[in-house]
Amino acid sequence: MELETGQSPNQGSAEEAVALKTSVLIVSYNCEDALRRCLRLLQDPEKPASVEILVADNGSADASSRMDEEFPEVTVLRLPRNFGRAKARNIAARTA
Repeated sequence: MELETGQSPNQGSAEEAVALKTSVLIVSYNCEDALRRCLRLLQDPEKPASVEILVADNGSADASSRMDEEFPEVTVLRLPRNFGRAKARNIAARTA
């Protein structure tokens, strides 16, 4: 007998399936205030645990690269210099 999910009865229910994770990728460069506002808006106490926030900091000289101190649920990827938006996005996507 097959279940509606296409699983056989001994494989478990759809609820037991692996949960998908949603990643929010942000590239920043010397935009501390705008990044802080953005991260505050993304903070949601009812946000599912399956959402991760990644900030690829492109070698900022301001406090952008230290936002994980203020927002511990955020992962900051500190790039040693400004590699450009495309490369920073690719690095963040591979990390996700």
